[in-house]
This record gives sequence, C-alpha cells and structure tokens, in this order.
Amino acid sequence: MISSVKYFRIITVSFFLLLTFCGKEDVQSIASDQKNIVIDFKTEYYENNLKVYSLISDTGYYIDSLKMYVLKNVEYTREDGENVKIFADSSYVYEKSIEYFGNVKVLFSDSMILLTKFLHYGIESDTLKTEDSIMIEKKNDKMLTKGFVCFDNFKKVVFLSPVLIYDEKN
Repeated sequence: MISSVKYFRIITVSFFLLLTFCGKEDVQSIASDQKNIVIDFKTEYYENNLKVYSLISDTGYYIDSLKMYVLKNVEYTREDGENVKIFADSSYVYEKSIEYFGNVKVLFSDSMILLTKFLHYGIESDTLKTEDSIMIEKKNDKMLTKGFVCFDNFKKVVFLSPVLIYDEKN
C-alpha cells in the first residue's frame, strides 16, 4: 500500500510538472505570436526615387522564419505606369513577390475589371500573372478566359487562352 501511495505521488507530481512546463511554452508562444500581428499594414515601393506602388491591409501576421507577411483585406495601388488597383481577401507578401488570393479584383484605369481567385505579382519583373480562370468585365460586356500576364508598367495584357463572351442568360 505504501509503494502505491509513493507511486501515485510521483505520477501526480510528474503530471503537474508536465502541465506547468507545457503551460509556460503556450504562454511564450502566444506572446511571440502577438508581437508578430500587424494592424493597419502599409508599405510603399520606390524605384529610382519614384513611387511604384503602395500596399495596405487592415490586419496581418509576420512569419519570421519565412520572412513573409500574411495579410487580410489587401489593397494594392499602382502609381507608376498604368493606374491599377488590386483588391483581395488575403495575400502573401515576400521580399520579391506578392501572391493575392480569394476574391481577387483588378481594376484598370480603362474601366476593365479582372476577377480571379489567385494572382502572382513579381516585384523584380514587374509582372502580374495567373493561370486561373478569369472573368473580364468591360463596360457592359463580360468575358471568360483562363490565365493572363500583365507587364510593361501594367500597360500590356496578354490572355493565355481564348477569350469567350459570357452570356448570363444561357
């Protein structure tokens, strides 16, 4: 009976220490996670002293090991070349690229609107690209295609597949 009481005490103390240790790890993890949370994110990219674009988001998270931001409710504004705005539910912002996903909407100054689920922007190549399905709206017309590339200060757009007129009635 005495050995079972000692055994019970050892198990209880060990279990208590285990919980205490895990609790400290969780508190430290939560504290480090909170310092990586970003609110009202804003960045601007300049090239040759000219502002190329700005990127804003209401909330986000910085992942130090990957050196990237995960942003929510993102708005990209192009200020050099063609005036373009990109809206997306979320994005990954890396050092050399930005990936937009979830209800991506691209507004061009000539009234063309592109809707897709994923869009990649190469910062060094200054190129927008997707291979996903796209809905294009221009004036009262709607068109469907798959994939596009936008380059030359966002002034040129090349569609990777044939563009089909979209008729909502059929």
